[in-house]
Amino acid sequence: MDCRRRRPGTDSYLVPAPFSSAARAVQLLCLVWATVALAMHPEWQDHARREVVAVCGRRGLPTKDHGHLPKLKTLGMIVNETLRLYPPAVAMVRRRSGTWSSEGAWCRRARRS
Repeated sequence: MDCRRRRPGTDSYLVPAPFSSAARAVQLLCLVWATVALAMHPEWQDHARREVVAVCGRRGLPTKDHGHLPKLKTLGMIVNETLRLYPPAVAMVRRRSGTWSSEGAWCRRARRS
């Protein structure tokens, strides 16, 4: 079942709130950890800054509309390394949802309220 809805008058989709808020949380965590990592390694911060200035100009900001993002290789490496070192799923805790019965069948536990 497709849970997306079309945005009226456009070809884009509305994303359900839980998915969009989860995506924002992942982006926020990635930015926070990337900032921490760059603060610990100022040489990479300088390298990334020089790359952004070379691609976007002194006053420009990277945008996907102008094709800047594919040209920013160092920033891509920083984001990938940040996600490798500090994965967002590490905060997810696994827990058992049931137990095995004496007959060998899986029985779901009742949810706690």
